[in-house]
Amino acid sequence: MTAPPILVNSLKDRLAAGQVALCMSVRLSRSIEIAVIAKACGFDALYVDMAHAAMSVETTGQICLAASLAGITPLVRVPHEPSYMTRVLDAGALGVIVPQVDTVEQARRVVQECRFAPRGQRSVPGVGAVLGYGRMGSSAAAHALDAATICVAMIESVAAVANAGAIAAVDGIDMLLVGSNDLTLTLEQGGGDVPARLWAAYAAVGEACRAAGKTFGIAGVRNDPDRVQKLLGMGARFFTAGNDEAFVLNEGRRQADAFKALVAKLQA
Repeated sequence: MTAPPILVNSLKDRLAAGQVALCMSVRLSRSIEIAVIAKACGFDALYVDMAHAAMSVETTGQICLAASLAGITPLVRVPHEPSYMTRVLDAGALGVIVPQVDTVEQARRVVQECRFAPRGQRSVPGVGAVLGYGRMGSSAAAHALDAATICVAMIESVAAVANAGAIAAVDGIDMLLVGSNDLTLTLEQGGGDVPARLWAAYAAVGEACRAAGKTFGIAGVRNDPDRVQKLLGMGARFFTAGNDEAFVLNEGRRQADAFKALVAKLQA
């Protein structure tokens, strides 16, 4: 039996073709409509941010399943605890984003939790919604799930940058995603020319990804054409482009300010 449509990971196909992919973070919404909204906005993927939002596994799974049915790839940024990885994958995520992966040992642990044997120890969850409730043996199910899964290691520290080559080389890791804000914060602790050191870190991670044939991703950079152009030249192909909370705040403030200005003009 072939994999059901719900297991089609269009993000993997897009990245394999060398195309740029945009991802939206979900922090505010608790309803499945956000998946359809993200698709309608033109994002290629969304990730539910369990690491920074009070989001349950149940709610996360519902949003992930809705995203797959809407034709947008669902990822989850999990708390830095292995137990969350398989739970969100079983619930409907087609990939995990793991923060603070500083060492090759931590990267291997991600693979161990998220990949099936022989690369890992993930257990086949049984035939459920993720598998379209189809008739499928354990071996076929494991193969289909593994093929649809993306494992993303976040690079957010000086140590992680130093170990980027080894982390990228781990079989089962698909992407290194630089967390620009947290990395900048750690670089500031060392002083010196922080912007220059940040660009050197980007270059090092980009080179590690090229050498290992993995995707180079960037978080925390948007609305800066020069910076994005330079990162594209370094090989970056995956960008997080904002979150639902910020979108609501920004548009809400814009609308309120515009209406207040209109009222003031009419009353003048």
